[in-house]
Amino acid sequence: MKKLLLAFVFLPMLSFAQDVNESPRKGIFDSSVIKESNDPAVFLDGERVDKSIFTKMNSDDIKYITVIKTDKKYPNGKIDIVSKKEKES
Repeated sequence: MKKLLLAFVFLPMLSFAQDVNESPRKGIFDSSVIKESNDPAVFLDGERVDKSIFTKMNSDDIKYITVIKTDKKYPNGKIDIVSKKEKES
């Protein structure tokens, strides 16, 4: 009975053991894909800025925001922020 119990305990562990000569499997995702950001490009008055601008900017200073998801140059989207302080030409 003890031998049968030990077989049930150690048998599953043996099936998960990896051969020393076997190289680890590659993950599902390529490491270059994981490092890429999925954040959209953010522009303030026509100049590209960091996305942290949202936490630093007063909402009363924003004239309007445009969100574009179909721009091929920015596959993760583009956010255009136009401030009320922008000089009109």
